[in-house]
Amino acid sequence: MDSAGVGMLELLQDEQRVMGGGVFNVESPLVMLVIVIKNNAVKSVVCNLLILPWYESPFRHQLDVGCVYVLKQMPLIHGMVDGLGSQILQRRQLYANPMSKLRMLMICRMAKPEEVLIVEDENGNIVRETMKDNDVLVQYKIMRETLIYLSHLDHEDTEKQVLVCVILGMLGQYPRFLRAHWKFLKTVVNKLFEFMHETHPGVQDMACDTFLKIVQKCKRKFVIVQVGESEPFLSELLSGLPTTVTDLEPHQIHTFYESVGHMIQAEPDPQKRDEYLQRLMDLPNHKWAEIIGQARQSVDFLKDQEVIRTVLNILQTNTSVASSLGTYFLSQISLIFLDMLNVYRMYSELISSSIAEGGPYASKTSYVKLLRSVKRETLKLIEAFLDKAEDQPQIGKQFVLPMMDPVLGDYARNLPDARESEVLSLFATIINKYKAAMIDDVPRIFEAVFQCTLEMITKNFEDHPEHRLKFFSLLRAIATHCFPALIRLSSQQLKLVMDSIIWAFRHTERNIAETGLNLLLEMLKNFQVESGALTEPLWDAATVPYPYPNNAIFVREYTIKLLGTSFPNMTASEDNKDLYAEEAAAQRERERQRMLSIPGLIAPNEIQDEMVDL
Repeated sequence: MDSAGVGMLELLQDEQRVMGGGVFNVESPLVMLVIVIKNNAVKSVVCNLLILPWYESPFRHQLDVGCVYVLKQMPLIHGMVDGLGSQILQRRQLYANPMSKLRMLMICRMAKPEEVLIVEDENGNIVRETMKDNDVLVQYKIMRETLIYLSHLDHEDTEKQVLVCVILGMLGQYPRFLRAHWKFLKTVVNKLFEFMHETHPGVQDMACDTFLKIVQKCKRKFVIVQVGESEPFLSELLSGLPTTVTDLEPHQIHTFYESVGHMIQAEPDPQKRDEYLQRLMDLPNHKWAEIIGQARQSVDFLKDQEVIRTVLNILQTNTSVASSLGTYFLSQISLIFLDMLNVYRMYSELISSSIAEGGPYASKTSYVKLLRSVKRETLKLIEAFLDKAEDQPQIGKQFVLPMMDPVLGDYARNLPDARESEVLSLFATIINKYKAAMIDDVPRIFEAVFQCTLEMITKNFEDHPEHRLKFFSLLRAIATHCFPALIRLSSQQLKLVMDSIIWAFRHTERNIAETGLNLLLEMLKNFQVESGALTEPLWDAATVPYPYPNNAIFVREYTIKLLGTSFPNMTASEDNKDLYAEEAAAQRERERQRMLSIPGLIAPNEIQDEMVDL
């Protein structure tokens, strides 16, 4: 089937070149075109990808030379019997019927903009995985551009049935219109709530994702009393929350809660904001209190796998709200923080005992993976809150000190296979957020994670990849914001730090090597001071053939030699792409302007939105 379609497409292209744009001998190419379109009704990726090159031949070059305006205005222009306008009109009439069928076919066969897969992650959880820059996305871009050009041929050729099928995915792309028309916005959101009860595959996911897009652009509209309404829409939503989410899967509920978190974040009144947050978290908090109450009577209650999954789901819900609410999530996380650390400590002990008894393979069991999922989600929740919270040192101190033993101490005591890399990223986030305020805590952080992590990652270049990257990210955060703490280290510890940096930028993984180079740059910037305090020569006169004028020149030349020997595979003239950064940026801007000149080629939600959300 594919071979036949490809052959006909080649014949069509030859026919176009022979015809030279005329309208004679049209029967055979039109018949072949109809056959190709019907052939594509059978699922075939090959012919889908070949449709665009064929279509570009008779039409796109005309659009690229400025004929978009002519095509759009053609039905209004009369008397054009010769010249470019006449040729375009003749071609439009010639291909009108098959192009209409082709539009319908491409809409029905449209590839997904992102390939969303339901997969089992390394912890045994069923999650959605979004994959970008793959063959499906390439196919989507080709089909989308083709469909846009096809749509310019006949603006009045529409199908209501097709519009109904695609309208759900289009609702989130017009925030300005939705903000300007409250009644329509409310109708759209209520319709999305109806779709959240639809059991057809993919509909609930699309409804939740579209709801999130709309709320992010129109959140202020949901917290004010609109004309003809007795209360804000947010209050009405929270009243019916249990009914709205009753048919959703856990990951869909997390997206929904994140959306409502954006709404609450837009409420300017602190008292109302706290009330809304309390109502939003009522369901997970009630279940959390029930679990903690049972655990206080018998700690074995927390070992049940269903209970562990429930705890994980509650933590993920909190993480979703924290990521959208930011600082205003403080009251909620304060409510569960200490109990959460106790659960973290208990599950950590269970993991360590399981690995100690069952060996390294015990870490691969579903039970241990589930326990580790709870630990990781706990760390992600704290990191999400602290990262989004405003720069208030008292918030950092409130949460960092209680975490020192349950998190840092646990990391140091655990077996290598039971150490969570999220501990490293959490404290990197904390240091990046609170900067110099963390200087006094750096020695304890360094003592807990540095030596044991370095032993894990320097055995080879393959094991513990997440620990590698996050370890050097933490080290870079310390070097950037808490450099005085590094200076206070002993000479042996400081040498170990420098050796680890050199090991990092020699790594085979590019992201780790780049992190190591950036870390080295930060260290060199901090050491790049000249006070003149050292007057004695730093070089050994017995090994250096000639004396240097001063220490600064010696250090500079020594550093250049060190870098040169560390990268023997690079030359001085290599990697000069940054010299052409301006030209590359100008080329990207020209391409963007070209796409903007063709209506529909860039989605409305991808265009910079300068309208204030009022």
